[in-house]
Amino acid sequence: MSSMTGDVVELSTSIVKGYPYYLSTARSKHNYFAKLQYGLQRPGTTTFNLDGDIINRHYKATPVDYFRSGFGGGSDETEDRIYSKKPLLPINCVTEIHIYAGNHILMDSTLSLKLRKVAILAKRRGIPIYFYNHIRYLEDQNKSEALSGKELMTTLGKVGGEIAKNDLPQEKEPRKDLKNWIRLLTAKDVAHLTTDQKFLLMQIANGYGDLNLGDTMMYSGKPGGKSYEYVNWLNQYMMKYKIKDTHSLVMRIRQKYDLF
Repeated sequence: MSSMTGDVVELSTSIVKGYPYYLSTARSKHNYFAKLQYGLQRPGTTTFNLDGDIINRHYKATPVDYFRSGFGGGSDETEDRIYSKKPLLPINCVTEIHIYAGNHILMDSTLSLKLRKVAILAKRRGIPIYFYNHIRYLEDQNKSEALSGKELMTTLGKVGGEIAKNDLPQEKEPRKDLKNWIRLLTAKDVAHLTTDQKFLLMQIANGYGDLNLGDTMMYSGKPGGKSYEYVNWLNQYMMKYKIKDTHSLVMRIRQKYDLF
């Protein structure tokens, strides 16, 4: 799930306090929010169908209408947002997976490996998964047009080899930077900081705003990623001390080290 902590706009749209994580969903296959995703027509575009009964029993959800229904579609234009205190949504919420695979011309080895891995994991979990070579079939979830096993292998191409954990590209994550932020919050005083942490403190003293900490938290909190535990720690810290956003968090550090 995404973290809204670092984004002032996202914080302003949230009416569920104390739930720092959210998942954006569409209430129907063809509403405006869903069409925004399909319109990109990128191979790998994926739709997860969720079990509404499980969501309603265990999570809070609210509609978010960025456009004030300005496109004439009424409430159908809204995004339905699921809120959680934890950044993970149990896999048993997923009832089906639908993926736009494109064709072999658009496919590359990295995407092919990722889609193969998703297919294997879905099969192990007993989750029905469907691949399509046309974005409209994905939008309609037209299972009669789903690729057969042979067609799918042609689309994915002959990458070869087994899928291992290290086969997938490792995204660079700013965990060191996040650890430095955490250390500034937990260290007794400047004497207990490393050179890098003192440099960050100097940037805070001379800089403006949150030094992109908010963006870092928003885009680096992927469950299973190397930065996940640090983003989660910062979110929990902010909830504990009722810190509303990362700008206020930086202000707290300024006060702690008397940087005024």
